[in-house]
Amino acid sequence: MHISEGILSAPVLATGAALTVAGCAVDGIIGLLLGWAAIPAILVALTLQALLF
Repeated sequence: MHISEGILSAPVLATGAALTVAGCAVDGIIGLLLGWAAIPAILVALTLQALLF
């Protein structure tokens, strides 16, 4: 499902972009700290979120 163009206001788009950049930065740090172990760690975290929320 997609949102049509022009529906979201500029502040909403800017907030989404800022959260995306922050999330990518955190993923880069997790990758540096855990290396290849980050892949299963993130997979487990997302699975638990899907089950619990």
